[in-house]
Amino acid sequence: MKKKTVAVGVFLCFLIFSIATTGISAETSTLSIEAWDYYYDKEFDEAIKLFQQEAKLHSDWCDPYDGLGWSYLQKGDFKKAEKYFKKSLEIYAYYQNSLSGMQEVNAWKYRRFNRAWAYYYSGELDKAISIFNEILSERTERFPRKELWRVNSGLGWAYFAKGDYDETIINFKKVLDVKRDNSDAMKGLGFAYFAKGDLDN
Repeated sequence: MKKKTVAVGVFLCFLIFSIATTGISAETSTLSIEAWDYYYDKEFDEAIKLFQQEAKLHSDWCDPYDGLGWSYLQKGDFKKAEKYFKKSLEIYAYYQNSLSGMQEVNAWKYRRFNRAWAYYYSGELDKAISIFNEILSERTERFPRKELWRVNSGLGWAYFAKGDYDETIINFKKVLDVKRDNSDAMKGLGFAYFAKGDLDN
Protein backbone atom coordinates (compact mmCIF):
# COMPACT_ATOMS: atom_id res chain seq x y z
CA MET A 1 0.00 0.00 0.00
CA LYS A 2 2.84 2.35 0.92
CA LYS A 3 4.61 1.66 -2.39
CA LYS A 4 1.41 2.39 -4.31
CA THR A 5 0.94 5.71 -2.49
CA VAL A 6 4.53 6.71 -3.28
CA ALA A 7 4.07 5.76 -6.94
CA VAL A 8 0.91 7.86 -7.22
CA GLY A 9 2.67 10.76 -5.53
CA VAL A 10 5.58 10.56 -7.96
CA PHE A 11 3.18 10.47 -10.92
CA LEU A 12 1.26 13.53 -9.67
CA CYS A 13 4.50 15.44 -9.16
CA PHE A 14 5.56 14.54 -12.70
CA LEU A 15 2.18 15.61 -14.08
CA ILE A 16 2.29 18.97 -12.28
CA PHE A 17 5.84 19.55 -13.49
CA SER A 18 4.85 18.71 -17.08
CA ILE A 19 1.93 21.13 -17.03
CA ALA A 20 4.09 23.88 -15.54
CA THR A 21 6.92 23.48 -18.04
CA THR A 22 4.93 22.83 -21.25
CA GLY A 23 2.26 25.45 -20.74
CA ILE A 24 -0.56 22.94 -21.15
CA SER A 25 -3.66 23.71 -19.13
CA ALA A 26 -7.23 22.52 -19.10
CA GLU A 27 -8.31 25.80 -20.68
CA THR A 28 -5.86 25.76 -23.58
CA SER A 29 -6.44 22.07 -24.20
CA THR A 30 -10.17 22.71 -24.40
CA LEU A 31 -9.63 25.67 -26.72
CA SER A 32 -7.43 23.53 -28.94
CA ILE A 33 -9.98 20.72 -29.13
CA GLU A 34 -12.81 23.13 -29.91
CA ALA A 35 -10.72 25.01 -32.48
CA TRP A 36 -9.77 21.84 -34.33
CA ASP A 37 -13.40 20.68 -34.22
CA TYR A 38 -14.37 23.89 -36.01
CA TYR A 39 -11.52 23.39 -38.45
CA TYR A 40 -12.60 19.86 -39.40
CA ASP A 41 -16.18 21.09 -39.74
CA LYS A 42 -14.82 23.65 -42.24
CA GLU A 43 -15.85 26.55 -39.99
CA PHE A 44 -12.50 28.21 -40.43
CA ASP A 45 -13.42 31.68 -39.13
CA GLU A 46 -14.57 30.18 -35.83
CA ALA A 47 -11.44 28.04 -35.66
CA ILE A 48 -9.29 31.11 -36.21
CA LYS A 49 -10.96 32.97 -33.34
CA LEU A 50 -10.21 30.15 -30.92
CA PHE A 51 -6.67 29.58 -32.14
CA GLN A 52 -6.02 33.31 -31.69
CA GLN A 53 -7.31 33.12 -28.12
CA GLU A 54 -5.07 30.17 -27.43
CA ALA A 55 -2.07 31.97 -28.96
CA LYS A 56 -2.61 34.90 -26.59
CA LEU A 57 -2.69 32.57 -23.60
CA HIS A 58 0.28 30.48 -24.71
CA SER A 59 2.48 32.32 -27.15
CA ASP A 60 5.21 29.67 -26.66
CA TRP A 61 3.02 26.79 -27.86
CA CYS A 62 3.15 25.52 -31.47
CA ASP A 63 -0.42 24.29 -31.78
CA PRO A 64 -2.32 27.59 -32.03
CA TYR A 65 0.02 28.96 -34.70
CA ASP A 66 -0.11 25.69 -36.60
CA GLY A 67 -3.91 25.76 -36.40
CA LEU A 68 -3.98 29.34 -37.66
CA GLY A 69 -1.71 28.32 -40.52
CA TRP A 70 -3.95 25.48 -41.63
CA SER A 71 -7.12 27.55 -41.20
CA TYR A 72 -5.82 30.38 -43.36
CA LEU A 73 -4.51 27.85 -45.87
CA GLN A 74 -8.01 26.39 -46.24
CA LYS A 75 -9.37 29.91 -46.73
CA GLY A 76 -6.89 30.45 -49.57
CA ASP A 77 -4.84 33.07 -47.69
CA PHE A 78 -1.44 31.53 -48.31
CA LYS A 79 0.55 34.56 -47.10
CA LYS A 80 -1.03 34.44 -43.64
CA ALA A 81 -0.74 30.66 -43.62
CA GLU A 82 2.99 30.97 -44.27
CA LYS A 83 3.32 33.59 -41.52
CA TYR A 84 1.79 31.32 -38.87
CA PHE A 85 3.52 28.12 -39.99
CA LYS A 86 6.84 29.96 -39.70
CA LYS A 87 5.86 31.21 -36.26
CA SER A 88 5.12 27.66 -35.18
CA LEU A 89 8.46 26.46 -36.55
CA GLU A 90 10.29 29.24 -34.71
CA ILE A 91 9.06 27.62 -31.52
CA TYR A 92 9.87 24.07 -32.60
CA ALA A 93 11.73 23.64 -35.90
CA TYR A 94 10.70 19.99 -36.34
CA TYR A 95 6.96 20.34 -35.77
CA GLN A 96 5.72 17.99 -38.49
CA ASN A 97 2.28 19.53 -38.98
CA SER A 98 3.79 22.93 -39.70
CA LEU A 99 6.49 21.45 -41.93
CA SER A 100 3.72 19.81 -43.96
CA GLY A 101 1.91 23.14 -44.04
CA MET A 102 4.98 24.88 -45.44
CA GLN A 103 5.16 22.23 -48.15
CA GLU A 104 1.61 23.15 -49.15
CA VAL A 105 2.49 26.85 -49.17
CA ASN A 106 5.57 26.26 -51.32
CA ALA A 107 3.60 24.10 -53.74
CA TRP A 108 1.22 27.04 -54.17
CA LYS A 109 4.09 29.50 -54.67
CA TYR A 110 5.74 27.45 -57.42
CA ARG A 111 2.67 25.93 -59.06
CA ARG A 112 2.56 28.21 -62.10
CA PHE A 113 6.35 28.21 -62.43
CA ASN A 114 6.31 24.41 -62.59
CA ARG A 115 3.39 24.52 -65.04
CA ALA A 116 5.40 26.80 -67.32
CA TRP A 117 8.26 24.32 -67.34
CA ALA A 118 5.81 21.51 -68.07
CA TYR A 119 4.64 23.43 -71.16
CA TYR A 120 8.27 24.01 -72.14
CA TYR A 121 9.12 20.32 -71.98
CA SER A 122 5.96 19.40 -73.91
CA GLY A 123 6.95 21.81 -76.70
CA GLU A 124 4.20 24.37 -76.01
CA LEU A 125 6.65 27.23 -75.90
CA ASP A 126 4.21 30.12 -76.30
CA LYS A 127 2.25 28.94 -73.26
CA ALA A 128 5.44 28.55 -71.28
CA ILE A 129 6.59 32.06 -72.21
CA SER A 130 3.17 33.51 -71.38
CA ILE A 131 3.17 32.06 -67.86
CA PHE A 132 6.78 33.03 -67.19
CA ASN A 133 5.95 36.61 -68.23
CA GLU A 134 2.84 36.64 -66.04
CA ILE A 135 4.96 35.70 -63.04
CA LEU A 136 7.44 38.49 -63.81
CA SER A 137 4.72 41.13 -64.24
CA GLU A 138 2.53 40.31 -61.26
CA ARG A 139 2.58 42.72 -58.33
CA THR A 140 1.90 40.12 -55.67
CA GLU A 141 4.65 38.24 -53.87
CA ARG A 142 3.28 34.81 -54.62
CA PHE A 143 6.47 33.78 -56.39
CA PRO A 144 9.49 34.73 -54.24
CA ARG A 145 10.82 38.00 -55.68
CA LYS A 146 14.40 37.09 -54.83
CA GLU A 147 14.07 34.05 -57.11
CA LEU A 148 12.74 35.85 -60.19
CA TRP A 149 16.05 35.13 -61.90
CA ARG A 150 14.79 31.54 -62.18
CA VAL A 151 11.89 32.82 -64.27
CA ASN A 152 14.28 34.73 -66.54
CA SER A 153 16.23 31.51 -66.94
CA GLY A 154 13.06 29.73 -68.00
CA LEU A 155 12.32 32.48 -70.50
CA GLY A 156 15.86 32.28 -71.81
CA TRP A 157 15.54 28.60 -72.64
CA ALA A 158 12.01 28.96 -74.03
CA TYR A 159 13.06 31.77 -76.37
CA PHE A 160 16.14 29.79 -77.39
CA ALA A 161 13.95 26.83 -78.31
CA LYS A 162 11.80 29.20 -80.43
CA GLY A 163 14.87 30.56 -82.17
CA ASP A 164 14.49 34.06 -80.72
CA TYR A 165 18.12 34.55 -79.77
CA ASP A 166 17.89 38.24 -78.94
CA GLU A 167 15.30 37.56 -76.22
CA THR A 168 17.37 34.60 -75.12
CA ILE A 169 20.38 36.87 -74.56
CA ILE A 170 18.30 39.54 -72.77
CA ASN A 171 16.93 37.04 -70.27
CA PHE A 172 20.14 35.18 -69.56
CA LYS A 173 21.89 38.52 -68.98
CA LYS A 174 19.20 39.32 -66.41
CA VAL A 175 20.02 36.05 -64.67
CA LEU A 176 23.69 36.97 -64.58
CA ASP A 177 22.90 40.42 -63.17
CA VAL A 178 21.69 38.57 -60.05
CA LYS A 179 23.70 35.34 -60.17
CA ARG A 180 27.02 36.29 -61.72
CA ASP A 181 28.42 32.76 -61.76
CA ASN A 182 25.31 30.91 -62.92
CA SER A 183 26.69 28.26 -65.28
CA ASP A 184 23.29 27.53 -66.83
CA ALA A 185 22.87 31.15 -67.93
CA MET A 186 26.44 31.27 -69.23
CA LYS A 187 25.79 28.15 -71.27
CA GLY A 188 22.55 29.59 -72.63
CA LEU A 189 24.30 32.81 -73.64
CA GLY A 190 27.02 30.82 -75.37
CA PHE A 191 24.47 28.81 -77.35
CA ALA A 192 22.57 31.98 -78.34
CA TYR A 193 25.68 33.85 -79.51
CA PHE A 194 26.87 30.79 -81.42
CA ALA A 195 23.45 30.44 -83.10
CA LYS A 196 23.65 34.12 -84.13
CA GLY A 197 27.13 33.56 -85.56
CA ASP A 198 28.63 35.89 -82.97
CA LEU A 199 31.80 34.10 -81.93
CA ASP A 200 33.37 37.05 -80.15
CA ASN A 201 31.06 36.94 -77.08
